[in-house]
Amino acid sequence: MRIALEQRYHTSEPQGTFRLIKKQSDVFSFGVLLIELITRKKPFVYRSYNDDSLISHFVSLLTIGNLVEIIDPQVIEEDSGEVQEVAALAAMSCTRLEGEDHPTMREVEMALENLQARKKPVLNNMSSKRYDSDQIVAHYKSTEDLLARKDLSNGEDTEQASRQYTLEEEMVMSARFPR
Repeated sequence: MRIALEQRYHTSEPQGTFRLIKKQSDVFSFGVLLIELITRKKPFVYRSYNDDSLISHFVSLLTIGNLVEIIDPQVIEEDSGEVQEVAALAAMSCTRLEGEDHPTMREVEMALENLQARKKPVLNNMSSKRYDSDQIVAHYKSTEDLLARKDLSNGEDTEQASRQYTLEEEMVMSARFPR
């Protein structure tokens, strides 16, 4: 018996049978895991009113746009509709019947990372971004306008009243100095 280099055999302990492990089966398993996380239902136990499996019921509800029927209420409460939609579409594409139609794990990872990046608050992203002085100053007419801005509470110049500036003002002022 000859085995192709990209294929491996694995013995599953409970059944004691040999099965072929491919990249596509890993992607399919990840899709099943996503569906399980979204619905909080066990795929081997769940049966719909039509006696459909969890995966086929999930895909059919997603196709007709009625996914709310199967998503766990806590997931609906905690995440935005965009998060649910992207995760559901990733799960559906991972669990397609034909292995050749599956996305790669890298494609799934990129879709989920893109979603995560859009979900993060702006302040968390500030540390990872590098700004040059032109980008910062573009938000203001000039750094001199920033420094001469009037304090709204007492009418004094901010520069004369105190040396307390917002984080953005500090960044603009420090951008003027060479590093």
